[in-house]
Amino acid sequence: MAESKSPTHSLLQVIKDKVDSSPEKEIFFEKIGDQWIGYSYRQLATAIEFMRRALVKRGAGHGSFIGLVSTTSFLGEVLDKAIQSIGAIAVGLPNQLSVLEMNSTLHTIRLSGVICLDEISYNEWTKADAIDPFWIWRAEVSWPSSKNDYLNFEEWIIDPQADAALMMTSGTTGDPKSIVFTQEQLYQSGNALIPQLEMIFKTEKPTKSISWLPTYNATGRLLHTLSLIKEVPLYFVKDPRNIANSIYEIEPTVFFAPPRFYEKVYQEITNQIRKKGLIIEHLFHWSAVIKKWPILGAWFDTKIFKTLRSKVFGSNIQYLFSGSAPLRQDILAFFIKIGLPIYECYGMTEIAQLIAINTPDQRRWGSVGKITNGQNVIISDEGEVLIKGPTVFNGYLKDPSPQYFTKEGFYRSGDLGYLKDDYIYLTGRKKEIIKTSNGQRVSPQQIEHFFSEIEEIDFLIVIGDNLPYLTALISVDPIHFKEYKKMYGSNAEKNIRKELQVKIDKLNYTLSKKDRIHGFILIKDPLSLEKGQITRSLKIRREQLIKDFQKEIHTLYAVEESTG
Repeated sequence: MAESKSPTHSLLQVIKDKVDSSPEKEIFFEKIGDQWIGYSYRQLATAIEFMRRALVKRGAGHGSFIGLVSTTSFLGEVLDKAIQSIGAIAVGLPNQLSVLEMNSTLHTIRLSGVICLDEISYNEWTKADAIDPFWIWRAEVSWPSSKNDYLNFEEWIIDPQADAALMMTSGTTGDPKSIVFTQEQLYQSGNALIPQLEMIFKTEKPTKSISWLPTYNATGRLLHTLSLIKEVPLYFVKDPRNIANSIYEIEPTVFFAPPRFYEKVYQEITNQIRKKGLIIEHLFHWSAVIKKWPILGAWFDTKIFKTLRSKVFGSNIQYLFSGSAPLRQDILAFFIKIGLPIYECYGMTEIAQLIAINTPDQRRWGSVGKITNGQNVIISDEGEVLIKGPTVFNGYLKDPSPQYFTKEGFYRSGDLGYLKDDYIYLTGRKKEIIKTSNGQRVSPQQIEHFFSEIEEIDFLIVIGDNLPYLTALISVDPIHFKEYKKMYGSNAEKNIRKELQVKIDKLNYTLSKKDRIHGFILIKDPLSLEKGQITRSLKIRREQLIKDFQKEIHTLYAVEESTG
């Protein structure tokens, strides 16, 4: 594992060292009005010191849990580090929690205080059923000019073994669980990746990236960590809905997004290509052959693909990364075709560091990447991925049960897969394996990926546990649904069902009988965060959806029951 030159392994130590070595280097950027304002390491340290003193005045102390309700912003980053600098634990919290969720968080984690960055969140948290002593602070951007004599690093608690941040699991397979990481684990989450990512830090154009995932998201925190250690300028985008415009404006060289983002880009581009007519569509599909002729291939890349790349990601983009769920193979192939391969990686909240990553010089398509430095990964006899390493959590808060670990100390990931040459290939989730009433075992994820290549499908959930055969919940891509409405009006749904059935039947013939889909329910409305159908990171909550559509699902098996 790569070692730091710092005497201690802590991001607070990194900031202190950077103030000595690169004080005026601008590291974080934020848009204020129409201008992007840069903040140097010295300004960052000064802001942290100012907020550290403010926290001490409020009675915040060592070992306390402090909630931080913030958007992706410079102030949010400052407060996160200020909380850590007093030896407290930063608890990243999303905006717009219900009162029930706030009360649950307060009582489960025993927050001593909550910091809000906007008036709406502040007013909401005043309604929570707090346990005294408890305080709420509406923090605003305010700190003195950056002068070295203001900084007081001696007061900062820089201790690698000190608890630093609490993160929560996404809750896709149950209630969210809380995990505490130390200063060293947060530092190593980025530092251990540097040898494998060295190539992206040596681009022809200055490396820069975008932060649009909050620090309560594991990937969002990791991006901030890498930025601090490697001096990579990071641009904060507060509203994820503005990410498309922000990418075009910022023109990053490196960009990370969950699969959902790339799926939407793919749908938009393929629809645009379709609208340009048959000639362009045929040229696009024959591009792999065209590229065999250097002159024609270069012209095609310049006239077609370069324009596509620039319109979506700007003219500087060189590396795209994705994680949190597998990407469809047709989408991966599409981005390779336009000259922008997506490098998949593999991680989970329980492990501060990525477990595996594909990079430009170390990649295997179909895998989620090569095992990262410091991680020990093995496959159990049941095919489960087991992980052990310095950044693996020690257990959930208030749930220290040993059931999550093997006797040898390996974390049971719940993912099924296999290893080949230190690359991890995932095949499904252990808990999500479906066993039909006929005793057949199937992996829903593999089947869902297979059928999701039907262009009209936005997402698909396979059903069949303890049932005689497989069926599915299907949501239609909004762009395609809009086109069907234009063509068929009130008969749009009928024609969508007919088209989907034809394509599903065609794919069914290529599968074994146990893997075929024998019926489906169309989901007409957008998924609801309030109903618990999706998480805040846009992951689908399978169990909740199956529960919500239980009556409709029952009709798909009613004939079987009546004739049984």
